[in-house]
Amino acid sequence: MTAKAHGLEAYRYLRYLLEQLPHCKTDAQRQLLFPQHCKGLLQADLT
Repeated sequence: MTAKAHGLEAYRYLRYLLEQLPHCKTDAQRQLLFPQHCKGLLQADLT
């Protein structure tokens, strides 16, 4: 699924992903960066 399909602002998600990815050592840590797991952190402002 894409960031947009999960209600995330695409640029914000991509920036977060590129900042966090170098710190991930395991597949489990990388999976936490999938859009469905970042919803609370990066939800688009719909107002």
